[in-house]
Amino acid sequence: CHFTVRGGRQRNDGSYQDPVVVLMLNLSSPGWKTPTLLSPSALDNLFHEMGHAMHSMLGRTKFQHVTGTRCSTDFAEVPSTLMEYFAADPRVLARVNKHYKTGEKLPDHVL
Repeated sequence: CHFTVRGGRQRNDGSYQDPVVVLMLNLSSPGWKTPTLLSPSALDNLFHEMGHAMHSMLGRTKFQHVTGTRCSTDFAEVPSTLMEYFAADPRVLARVNKHYKTGEKLPDHVL
């Protein structure tokens, strides 16, 4: 999930208060000899939630109660839905995958 601890807003002196955003995922625990590995659905969820986080971090508003995902639900889902397309794009997957022991990339036909 994603949540905003402190929304961004324009301060009275004209400066901008940067938001504080948390991205929390429920990933499988690592084993003694293996790291946490992302399944395709976990990767999709990571990109989706990162879309929400980016929306909250990059949105610039005067008031913090309407910043980021604090808007109509349909609009709040646009950045996260767009990020899901990146999670399914072979060009992106080719850059973010590797075997945890050998460092080898997945073959293109697997992506």
